[in-house]
Amino acid sequence: MKTFTIVLFFLLLSGQIFPQSPAAYQTEYPSQISAILAENIQYPREARVNMEDGLILLGIKIDESGSIDSISILEQADEALMIEVFESLSTLKEKWHPDFLEGRETNKTYLMSFLFHVEKGNSPPTTQPKDIPIKYLEKQKPEKALDSVMELLQQNPYDPDLIAIRAEAFRQLGEQEKFQKDYLQAKYLRKEILAQISVMAFGVPRSKLTY
Repeated sequence: MKTFTIVLFFLLLSGQIFPQSPAAYQTEYPSQISAILAENIQYPREARVNMEDGLILLGIKIDESGSIDSISILEQADEALMIEVFESLSTLKEKWHPDFLEGRETNKTYLMSFLFHVEKGNSPPTTQPKDIPIKYLEKQKPEKALDSVMELLQQNPYDPDLIAIRAEAFRQLGEQEKFQKDYLQAKYLRKEILAQISVMAFGVPRSKLTY
């Protein structure tokens, strides 16, 4: 997994099963796409000062040649956040090469999500938020894991990592129908999402903000 300051997390996921370790909940997205987006996006000053959070979901149409054909807005957020996302996408389009797809299917519309979130603390957390429910699962405490992951899913309901974690919580609780539904949803999203970028800033008093 790659972490970029301010902090940009690539939410990665792999595998078809649910072993009890953080590595079980990591999706591998095309690395060049994620890297370019992360290097060219930041938390807009006004949005950060005003503690503006937001989730932006886009549809990215890839044509038969493997080029970006069009971009559609499926879920939008504050205008400043939208502008920042489309500026990063403009850079991606300038640098785009079909090889960035890393063998993924062409002539298809993929998803991209951008999560902006301001934390109340003044420094980055020592662990990622999703590690908390994972630790509960490792300790066979599915009720606590479910409560924890549901809070995270309120921020980004399209994150296959979190859905996979919830699936395992349901499995441990013996709720097989819910487990199967989440398992299939996580599997589907792993194929449909081309990039998932999380931009995290840390809340500090306005008087202390420096640029």
